[in-house]
Formats: sequence, C-alpha cells, structure tokens
Amino acid sequence: MRSCSGNVEKSLENFMYPDALKFITQSCKNVTGFDGNTNTYATPSFALKIGKTLQKCLKILTLKAIETNNRDLQTRAEELSKLFEINWTDDLSSNALSTLHEA
Repeated sequence: MRSCSGNVEKSLENFMYPDALKFITQSCKNVTGFDGNTNTYATPSFALKIGKTLQKCLKILTLKAIETNNRDLQTRAEELSKLFEINWTDDLSSNALSTLHEA
C-alpha cells in the first residue's frame, strides 16, 4: 500500500479508513498478480492470507483504540472492519478461491 500511495513513510494505521477500502483492495490485487481479464490471481493463497492478516490488524487497531480511549480510531476501525467483512469476499477472496480450485 505504501508503494501504491507513493508515500513509503506511512504506517498501516494511516490506511485504516472506511473510504480506503477500494485502495486496500486494489493494492492487494496488485501485489498478488490479479488479472482483470480472467479474474485470476498469480498467487491466490497470498491474496487470502492478506485478507486474514488485514482482519487481524483491524482487531488490533480496535483494541488499541479501546485501550487508549480513542473514539475516532475505534469508530474508523470498526466501520472499516464491517465494510471489509461485507465486501472482501465479493472483491477478492471468491476469485482467489476459484483460482486455487482451478489450479
């Protein structure tokens, strides 16, 4: 995500906004070799692992927000987590699973 944004100084937390979901999804597609013409991935298992890792990061971010009583951060993390849960399957994981099954 750093290379896609052009700012290598940003941390993962800087990308954890609900309106960044499309950017996060596109970044994942870029690093996993997604082919939009065939809807397949060069490394589908990596795409699935990124999804699981991002879910864990969102849980950690929510925990951090609760521990520090940062309501803004908590709201951002919870909203992105909900959007992620709803959209990730359609945007990414279903094609990654299909690519794995075809292989």
